[in-house]
Amino acid sequence: CTSTDTINITILPVPVAPISIPQYDSICLGDPNPSFSASGTNIEWWGDPSFINLLLAGDPYTPLITTPGTYFYYVTQTVTGCRSSSDTIQFTINYTPAPFANNVSVAFGSPVPDLTSTGTNVQWYDTTMTLVYSGSPFATGNTAIGTYTYYVSQTLNGCESDLDTVVLVIIPGAPVGTNQAICCGEPVPDLTATG
Repeated sequence: CTSTDTINITILPVPVAPISIPQYDSICLGDPNPSFSASGTNIEWWGDPSFINLLLAGDPYTPLITTPGTYFYYVTQTVTGCRSSSDTIQFTINYTPAPFANNVSVAFGSPVPDLTSTGTNVQWYDTTMTLVYSGSPFATGNTAIGTYTYYVSQTLNGCESDLDTVVLVIIPGAPVGTNQAICCGEPVPDLTATG
């Protein structure tokens, strides 16, 4: 006696990759990391394109990385047991180093040199953190004896750097003496100078 049974084989289609929003994001170091979201079923976030390093099963995904650099993440969906190909997300953390500027010291009465800084999109601030000038060189306009403190930054990729401190010192100049002329036999006066 021979009996038969029917076996059905169903070949399921591979689902399309989910669409992530956004697919690219860039922040400045110290800013909060963005969240990435994807539309699909059974969303999974991966740290590599070979699907070995599962970062999160679910949605949305917020990267934990805080070091400057460019990173790639991969998102898939699983439908009826079949995993899709991945959509790739690029995430960049930008870091802008502080520019370099020299302190300046000059004698009172001498021309006060401009403050200069190497950098891009240079900004100068006073001690109240008020923006006083953009660009380099910066003519402070200070002429009186004293110490003046400024702060300088640069901006790259939309990220402003930390501040570098620049000190301008105007020091007293040479003392001012008065020449004396006397006739022979007269008492010699004391010499005086201001300073």
